[in-house]
Amino acid sequence: MRARWIDDDREIKGDRVAHKVIAKWRPWVHYLVTTFRVNKTSPVQRMISSLKTDSASDDSSMTGHFVTCVVRCSRYGVARSDAEPLLEREYRTIDEARTGHDGAVIAFAGK
Repeated sequence: MRARWIDDDREIKGDRVAHKVIAKWRPWVHYLVTTFRVNKTSPVQRMISSLKTDSASDDSSMTGHFVTCVVRCSRYGVARSDAEPLLEREYRTIDEARTGHDGAVIAFAGK
């Protein structure tokens, strides 16, 4: 089933690379597809690092990379705090991240 509408925001804001809200034809089905940068200074990476119990964790995981995440959301693009990711992918470069973001949008929009 194709998307009813797609709200596209390609403006890079902070760590965010791309952001789309996809509305399916069922009025209660909406997906938030967002791609963002994760590096050692980002709040997400600091939280992940604080949860690691392995004291010998290598710093290669702390270098910058990008993540695309898809979750169910409201029609305004607001996901619940306990929303489980439907898709989560990591990329090394911004070009791979943009390509991966577009692939996720195509998969969930039904194009």
